[in-house]
Amino acid sequence: MTKASRNAFVIIAAGLWSAAWSFLPYAIYHWLDEPIRSQMLETVSTLGLALGKWLGLTATSGQALQVAAIFLTVATLTALWLATLSWLDRRVDSASVVRWGLQTTPMLAVWLFGIVASVTITRGVSPNLAVVSWLFNIVSFIALPIFCWRSEIVDAASPPRFWGGAWPGLPAIGFAVLMATLYFMIAAALDPLARVVSGGEVITEVVDLLITAPLLAAAAAPWLQHARGSAVLTVARRAMHPATLRAVLAVQLRIQGFLLLVLAPPILVVTADVIYFMPEAETAFSRAGREPPALLAHWAAFEHWVDWVWSIPIAAMLTWMTMICVARALRQSAPGTASTV
Repeated sequence: MTKASRNAFVIIAAGLWSAAWSFLPYAIYHWLDEPIRSQMLETVSTLGLALGKWLGLTATSGQALQVAAIFLTVATLTALWLATLSWLDRRVDSASVVRWGLQTTPMLAVWLFGIVASVTITRGVSPNLAVVSWLFNIVSFIALPIFCWRSEIVDAASPPRFWGGAWPGLPAIGFAVLMATLYFMIAAALDPLARVVSGGEVITEVVDLLITAPLLAAAAAPWLQHARGSAVLTVARRAMHPATLRAVLAVQLRIQGFLLLVLAPPILVVTADVIYFMPEAETAFSRAGREPPALLAHWAAFEHWVDWVWSIPIAAMLTWMTMICVARALRQSAPGTASTV
C-alpha cells in the first residue's frame, strides 16, 4: 500500500468513524413513543436542519445533511493533519516513533491504573479524601519524567515491559522546572485571548502546541543526558536545532491528532447527549406526565459516569505518550545525541 493510498484510507475512515458516532442519538431516541420520538429526533438533528435552511435544502432530511457535514468536515481536517505531518517528517519518522511508544503500553497501564484507582477508591470511600487523590495524581504527573526520560530506555530498539525511575541530577531537574514555569507563565498570558478574540480558543491551542515543542525539547534534552553545570544550557541549545524541533512537533501533532480523531467523536456525542439531548427528553416526559423508560434512565446514568471519568485516562495517556515519544525523537534527531540503535 502506497503512502497516498494509506492517507486516503485514513481520511475516509476518520470521516466514517465520526459520522457513525453521530447516529448514536438517533439510535437512543428512535424507539421512543410518539410524540416524544418526533420531538427528540428533531432536536438531535438541529445542526442538519439549520444547515438545510442555510443551503436552501429544506426538503432534504436534516439527519442526512448532518451526517454528510460531519463526514466532510472531519475528512477535510484529517487531510490537513496528514499533509502537515508529511511536511514535518523530514529527519525523523514520527509514525515509527509513536509505534515504538505504543510498546510501552504495559508500563503506561501500571501508571494509569494507579491514577484511576486512587480517584475511584478515595471518592468511593469519602468525598473528603478527594484532596488526597488529587495530590497523588499531581505527584504522579510531576514524577513522570523520572520514568519517561531515561536515555537507555528510549534508545532501545524495543523497550522493556517495566522499568524503574532514574535520578537525572538537580541541575537537569531545576532546568526542567524552569521550562515548566515559563510554559505556565506564557499560557496564563494567552488565556485572556481565548475569551476576547473571535476564534481565540483555536488560536491559543495552536500557539500552545508551538510553544510546547521548544520548551519540552529544552527540558528533556539535559534530563536525558544527565547534564550538569554549563552543559545544561549547551545541551538545551543544541535541542533548539530546527530539525529537532520539527521532529518534536511532528510527534506531538501525530499523538494529539490521532487521539482527537479516535476519541473526540464518542466524547462529543456523549457530552452533547448529557448536556442537551437527555435533559430535553426528561423535560418532554415530565410535561407528558410520564416516567422515562428504565433503559433510558440506565443509559443516562452510564453517560454521566463516562462524562465524569473519561478526562483522567485520556490526559494520562496523552501525557505519557507525548513525554516518552518526544524523548525518543530527541535522541534520534538532536545533533550529537542521536541514538546508535
